[in-house]
Amino acid sequence: MEIDHHDSTDAHHYLGWQNSEPVAAARIVIFPSYAKLQRIALINEHRGKGLGGVMLRQLIEFARTLAPDLPIALDAQIQARGLYEKQGFEAQGDVFDDAGIDHIHMRLR
Repeated sequence: MEIDHHDSTDAHHYLGWQNSEPVAAARIVIFPSYAKLQRIALINEHRGKGLGGVMLRQLIEFARTLAPDLPIALDAQIQARGLYEKQGFEAQGDVFDDAGIDHIHMRLR
């Protein structure tokens, strides 16, 4: 369900490591009018330790190198909305269902 044509064509994949252990993953896809952070995941036992913020800052920095003139967006799971807001993202539009989980579109200020 999570694999699509972007994975093998134009997605830039991110893997975060801590102490030689992979603990986070994400991807960035550059669309004509925005860069989108997607599939952001952090292993449960590593949450709440600041790693999510570190990962987001790295993703934002890399997205800006890939597409410096484009806005950065993502679709946040509702329970993670606060994490993204702390990094400067603002909610846009209504809550929507994606794979049975409530999400909201967000764009970096």
